[in-house]
Amino acid sequence: MPLDRDIVAFKANFQEFKELPDADIAEVFNTADVFLDARVWPSARDFAMARKLWVAHTLLLYRMALASASFTGAGVGMSVDLYLSQIHIGERTVGLGQRRLMTSGGRGYVYGPGEEMLNTTIYGEMFIQLRTRNIPNVVLL
Repeated sequence: MPLDRDIVAFKANFQEFKELPDADIAEVFNTADVFLDARVWPSARDFAMARKLWVAHTLLLYRMALASASFTGAGVGMSVDLYLSQIHIGERTVGLGQRRLMTSGGRGYVYGPGEEMLNTTIYGEMFIQLRTRNIPNVVLL
């Protein structure tokens, strides 16, 4: 559960989200707390920033999805997830490739399910950098 000071600090750091209601931001903080575990981060300061970056990344993904839905007219012939998966033209349907669960990133890094989306926003990329500094990648051969 985020504290009021977490939301105030978040809005101070990420001005583009200052118009959002505190309850909406709190809900994304609650989601972040499900996915992120402070116990595995050696630096409490870095974890606090990583948590805010994760929230900013998620809010930006929501904005991108809403913008995409309003631009493409979701529900009017197109199925829109965060990525275009099908196009309906009359009675014809064109399906595009499925999302990859594992894909190779730069420098031999392999992303787990859902991690590839972190590369879609600057906040997600900053989160990855901060996480890599605190939690080294382990490669099993």
